[in-house]
Amino acid sequence: MPSAALPNPTEGKVISVPTRFHFGRLRALLRRKANSGSGGTMPHSGGVSEVEYLNRARLIAAACHDMRQPLQALSLFSESLKSIVATPPQHVLSHKISQSVGILHDMVDQMLMMLQLDASAYRADITQFSIGEVLIQVENDFEPQVQGKGLRFEIERCSALVRSDKVLLYRAISNLVSNAVTYTRSGQITVRCHQLPGKLSIEIVDTGIGIAVEDIPHIFDDFYRVDGIRSGCHLGLGLANVRRIASLLGVRLDVRSELGVGSIFMMEMTLPSD
Repeated sequence: MPSAALPNPTEGKVISVPTRFHFGRLRALLRRKANSGSGGTMPHSGGVSEVEYLNRARLIAAACHDMRQPLQALSLFSESLKSIVATPPQHVLSHKISQSVGILHDMVDQMLMMLQLDASAYRADITQFSIGEVLIQVENDFEPQVQGKGLRFEIERCSALVRSDKVLLYRAISNLVSNAVTYTRSGQITVRCHQLPGKLSIEIVDTGIGIAVEDIPHIFDDFYRVDGIRSGCHLGLGLANVRRIASLLGVRLDVRSELGVGSIFMMEMTLPSD
């Protein structure tokens, strides 16, 4: 998983958060777990046995790892192309190429994140920090994309201190915001922050197409797509990885949605007592 640079609003500096992904450790863990599998089924896997899942995961991890180098080369070529295009149609084509490369990068990252969390290959780094640091980074990362779709984007300022893994929390919120951007055609996306006694609630609110009641129990499952809604180039892993991160960090998830009106995704975490 790529590292995330999170700005500290109180100091105006950039906090560099190192990546804790190590492919060799992931591959070794998957092999060891497969060899000592219990014979049970993996949760949220549609009844796939643990050993079968882990053997598949080893192949997927190797493929994702090998894809990273050519994807990085594609990114460099795509950026170079922007500087030599001359006509408006060429600029449009260059932009579409960059978007496609970005989508491929995200697919690989989501797959690797899924495998890391399932294999316990990701070591949570629990520290105390202001949630505002993460929210500002999310705003900086998504504002161009949101504005490009003609949507309004608002993130409420919040300075509450939390104890969590900064990178994982950033990825969970980013996945929820990305989901909102994907399925909102007009209107607004808002990230709200509510501080309650001993708890902090973060809400991602959109005016998107909404989710049917019968689909809500399944939206955090791996590769789940709602017919007629979740289509195209998305794997259906973004929300599934939010579920994995929430489970690891002890965050409670909740969803409220209405078709044609929009959705509210909520993350509730316990605040440190000191």
